[in-house]
Amino acid sequence: MKITARGHLKSFLQTQLDGLTGHPEVAGYPFDRVEWGQPDYLADNDLPQWWVYEQTAYWVDGLTRCAIALDDETALERASRIIYRVIDHPDTDGYLGPRLLKSTPSARWPHVVFFRACLALYERNRDARIIQALKRHYLGCPFSYDKFRDVLNAEIILRIYLIDRDPALLALAEEILDRFNQLPPQPFFQNNDATIASDERPVGHGVTYNEYSKMGALRYLATGNADQLNLSLRAIAKLVRFFLLPGQVNCSDEQLISKDPYEATETCDVSDFTYAVETIMAAADRADLGDLVERAVFNGGLGCVLENFRGLQYFSSANQMILDAHSNHVAFNRGSKWMSYRPNPGTECCAGNVNRFMPNYVLHMYRQRDDRIFIDLFGPSRCEAVVKGDQPVVITQETRFPLEDRIVIKVQTEGSLQLELRIPKYANRATVTIGGRTVDATPGEYLPLAIEGDTTIVLDLAPEIEILPTPRGGIYLRRGPLVYAQGCYGQRLIDQDEERSTPEFPAYNIYPDQPWGYAVHYRKKGEASIAPAYRAGTSETFSLKTDLPSIEITAAPLLGLKPAHRDRIFRRHTSLDGTVRSWYEKGDYNLTPDVLALDLPLGPTTRIKLYPYGACKVRQTVFQDRDSAHFQRYLSGKKSKKKAKKHN
Repeated sequence: MKITARGHLKSFLQTQLDGLTGHPEVAGYPFDRVEWGQPDYLADNDLPQWWVYEQTAYWVDGLTRCAIALDDETALERASRIIYRVIDHPDTDGYLGPRLLKSTPSARWPHVVFFRACLALYERNRDARIIQALKRHYLGCPFSYDKFRDVLNAEIILRIYLIDRDPALLALAEEILDRFNQLPPQPFFQNNDATIASDERPVGHGVTYNEYSKMGALRYLATGNADQLNLSLRAIAKLVRFFLLPGQVNCSDEQLISKDPYEATETCDVSDFTYAVETIMAAADRADLGDLVERAVFNGGLGCVLENFRGLQYFSSANQMILDAHSNHVAFNRGSKWMSYRPNPGTECCAGNVNRFMPNYVLHMYRQRDDRIFIDLFGPSRCEAVVKGDQPVVITQETRFPLEDRIVIKVQTEGSLQLELRIPKYANRATVTIGGRTVDATPGEYLPLAIEGDTTIVLDLAPEIEILPTPRGGIYLRRGPLVYAQGCYGQRLIDQDEERSTPEFPAYNIYPDQPWGYAVHYRKKGEASIAPAYRAGTSETFSLKTDLPSIEITAAPLLGLKPAHRDRIFRRHTSLDGTVRSWYEKGDYNLTPDVLALDLPLGPTTRIKLYPYGACKVRQTVFQDRDSAHFQRYLSGKKSKKKAKKHN
């Protein structure tokens, strides 16, 4: 099966390739010096640590998949050279990769990331040497794989087994996972099968949780054990229940914290959450999981990168109005540049991992099982496949999705096939027509369609506007796959103190360039509710400078709202061994204020427009709801404190 992007998805991937994906060196070390497949890095007696191979492997995987989705042979050749330098030069025992990782205890996690790129290349060129080299690496070079993230190598072993079917591979993966699950939960990796199956609220490192969550689905594909699949489904359900933020990606200020909208998403989690859900969705045939993938990519994913893909955030938040070198407002390294848009916002993992989320989205839009073809995700694209041995099939999607509701699917074939069309769960008024004939469709399920010859299918989603609550009395608005925010392009000033800033890849300090800070009133006493109003746009790109769809709501400005100035901030850091350190640090900080904690007077009500979250870099997504019971309790508590203080 060959899947390629078209329309605005192709434009995004080309922009990505012209940006950070094609020029990783602008992010600095290790991308400018360390690369898989070259001799171990030696310069100025500075030996790298294991993590430099994790970050560069993220980039190789993103580059490989981006090139495949674009059908760009030049970019694919660049990725292939790196991959084959590793595949073609194993040690005598079959080990692949840097010697540093071979000799360092608990340092085999980076192989998982790099081998994903190898498997992506195999899916493209079907070179059996790749599978044989990976197989020999695991079977010929024994390793325990039961510490830290080393256990995730079982993912690659299972993926190889699903291609090769050598029982030794399955036995090794099962042994690794069973041994890991017999150990007590480890620091930084505090979730195993038992904790996922329990009623416990998950704790630990967000990225690691996402990475492990898909293991049960892969075991199910290899063994048919439905209990394992249910573990993966439960893992994702827990993540959504306890940690999903308005940006539609889980909270992770490195650790899983809460659903509080003042928390943030680590950009790595956009790639890792969606990759996990894509894997589980395919194993379980769960159409409703596609909603999670689309929402994560087109909200949290697009919202954490600049329009030209030349800058990214490390932490991305629903409400972020101040985005400069000292504006990170979550506790982990509060006051740092981690929430600003830069070629490298302060950590290297996200500069590598950000390259993966959109290529993975495109390459998971379609899948094939025997002679059935599933359409799992939507967007302008082309899929070429073969069914029934030698019958070619071409499927295209013509659409501006998610910026429009209509998807035109054209199937070209001289024979027949079974098509499984995902109907999003949010599309409760969806209609499907084939040749002018309307067919019944159930939201959240696959619609089986028997295709005979060339066929055109039209899917009209027609989702409704949702007003969703958040902790502490806030609300945000969502329509179908898109969350809406009151956003602005912002005043973008180049940070002259940032050493990694260049004219082509500038580091920005960004501030609001229009009024901001609102509360909402759904109703006034004696008046009917004023409903939000949706307007369709004509744009094909997520840019506030184009005609985007919008939602108009009634709101009132919070009078006197200013950046939260701090001359002393509280910081927290959780190390790999689980040790938590916290301290106060002096300085001069201006942070995005927590609007849900402010009792400010309101100005006159007005109508404001909200635009897709992914287009809004400076944004307020969550609004204080003055009509909520929570806010009324908050006001009562403040008045009680004032009375007590006056009485004393």
